[in-house]
Amino acid sequence: MENHLKQNALKNGIILGLFWIGLTSYIYFIDLNLLTNVWFGVVHIVVCIIIGIISIVQFKAKNNGLITFKEAFTVYFYTLIIGSVMNCLYLIILFQFVFIAEQIKIIKDILTNFNLYIMNLNYATAADLSKAKTYSESMNPDDIGAIVTSAVKYLLRDCLIGLLVALIFRNKRSL
Repeated sequence: MENHLKQNALKNGIILGLFWIGLTSYIYFIDLNLLTNVWFGVVHIVVCIIIGIISIVQFKAKNNGLITFKEAFTVYFYTLIIGSVMNCLYLIILFQFVFIAEQIKIIKDILTNFNLYIMNLNYATAADLSKAKTYSESMNPDDIGAIVTSAVKYLLRDCLIGLLVALIFRNKRSL
């Protein structure tokens, strides 16, 4: 049973990781403006949920239709962690070995401008905008710590969703 769980998680985690790497490649090599596109973020979350659900359903089918909350969340979590680690490593490779300083500056400018735009939409004061601009200029998107921190934050968000999905798909075993 534990072997089926790991096999499902590994297979689907690799699929998820490859999807995220493909999406990341498209954004960074085709259209950098998609970094700030909300719909790409929504697609990211929806695909994550769908692949997590597929992992749970496949495990449940191999386990004669029975799955506990712990098993459902575990297979979902392992799938997410594998995909997340793959994408995080890919981003580190991109920022450390592929992108040149000018590309990193363009990425930083796009993100800074987007943050200031969102703050303007929310009626931020001039002082807050100034602080945000100063803070954004001090951030480095190519910093390994920032990449890992971002990956962990997204993983935590996706795990909260995974808890709900596991709650929906679990069933109680009869002894």
